Amino acid sequence: MTTAAKITAALLLLLIAQALVADDWPGPRVMTVFSEDGTRFVRVEPGESIGDTVGFTGAKRGAYAKALFYVRRADRAYHLAAEVALLNPVAPVDLLLSNSGYLIAFNNWHNVGHGKAVAVYDPSGRWIKRQVRPTRKAECFQTWSGRYLSTPD
Repeated sequence: MTTAAKITAALLLLLIAQALVADDWPGPRVMTVFSEDGTRFVRVEPGESIGDTVGFTGAKRGAYAKALFYVRRADRAYHLAAEVALLNPVAPVDLLLSNSGYLIAFNNWHNVGHGKAVAVYDPSGRWIKRQVRPTRKAECFQTWSGRYLSTPD
C-alpha cells in the first residue's frame, strides 16, 4: 500500500469515527422533581411540538410540555395543586423545585442554550420569569446547569 493510500484510508477512518459520535439526543421523557424537604413535587410530561424547536422546522406541532404541581397534605398524601402548560415545546432538560414550590426549568429538549433557556414558575404554575437566549449567543449557555443555582427559601 502506498503512502498516499495509507493517508487516504486513515482520513476516511477518522471521518467515519466522527460520524459515529454525532449529536444524538434520547427521546423526551417524563421527569419528576421533589423539593428538598419533600413537601412538593412536580411531574413534567413531554409535549408534542417538535416543530417549535430550533432545527425542526416543518415537523409536527402540538401541545407543549405539561407540568403537574403536587403538594403534600397533613395526612401525608399528595394532592394536585396545579396543571399547566410549560414554555417548552417538548420538554425541559433539567428542573429544580424550591421548598416553597417555585419551579425552574432549564433549556429545551434537543435545543440546549437556544430559545427560552431558563423559565421560572410560581407555586400555582404561572410563569413569572424567563430568560431567552438568541441562537447566535447560544454557545455561551450550552453547558448551563441549574445544579449550581440556589433558591431564596
